Amino acid sequence: MVFKNLLRIVVSYKFHLITIIFFELLYLIKGYKGNRFNFRKNEFLADNIPCPYYFLLKIKKFLKKNNFYKFLDFGCGSGRTIDFFNKNFSDKNFVGIEHFTNQYNHCRKIFQNKKNIKIFQADFTKSDFFQYNADCYFFNNPFKKDS
Repeated sequence: MVFKNLLRIVVSYKFHLITIIFFELLYLIKGYKGNRFNFRKNEFLADNIPCPYYFLLKIKKFLKKNNFYKFLDFGCGSGRTIDFFNKNFSDKNFVGIEHFTNQYNHCRKIFQNKKNIKIFQADFTKSDFFQYNADCYFFNNPFKKDS
């Protein structure tokens, strides 16, 4: 199962693979968090495969040009995205919503001392995400099937 999932990841990133590997190693050396992968048997929600740092850097450039106050991460997993953007936008507020208990507990633990980060355990497909008053929403392919 792990091999099949890794092959799926490699195929999906195609031409960006070498660049992605470079940035993954770079940010691993820098000590960034959220490098946990979790493959699970859930037909609806995707596995916990963190967004590559290469793409987070591209999004960061966009966010620098567009002011935001609160960032909402649907399916925050192990917290990689929130950790990355919090280090780059420490004056902003972050909300993570995670469905799965293991990832939720891990994420909540690593951010427990951060006043600007709130982590909730919920099924974001059934919750009113407008209650968080976010002006920036992040989805990292939370569903297994596009339909």
